[in-house]
Amino acid sequence: MKVLRITAAVYVFHFWDYLSKSLALISDKSREPFDEDFVRKTLIHLAVDHEHAWVGLTLDSMGQPVSFCCVQECTPMFSTDRYFVVRWFYHTPGQFEATLVLMQGFEEWAKTNGISHYAVTTRRSAGEAIKCFQSSRYGFKKAFLTFEKQLS
Repeated sequence: MKVLRITAAVYVFHFWDYLSKSLALISDKSREPFDEDFVRKTLIHLAVDHEHAWVGLTLDSMGQPVSFCCVQECTPMFSTDRYFVVRWFYHTPGQFEATLVLMQGFEEWAKTNGISHYAVTTRRSAGEAIKCFQSSRYGFKKAFLTFEKQLS
């Protein structure tokens, strides 16, 4: 497997079929609307922000994408440590190892760029993701729960 960091809009368009299907599945599971145009613009913006975001894919031996993630900086103002948060991640069913490879690719980049922490947030309804991140294979510790309130 090979990690490809998406660093230009052309990559978002090239892999859009996989990205949009993956994000639509995430949207269905979270019961949130999927605005394809908004998501495409957001991914392009993050892909070209080489200092404050990291968008990557894992490609199989045939060059086909099997996982992706999008990580964005969320460093608090006046903090001396840089923090990132995983906004989206997905792996094709049965491709758990692809996510581990992708995480290693991001972590290597993060270490060389002075990023001290990153977090993955998920919903209570994301049972599969929660099980994965509680596994010692990922190396995460459970620091806190995130709660969300939608205002009308």
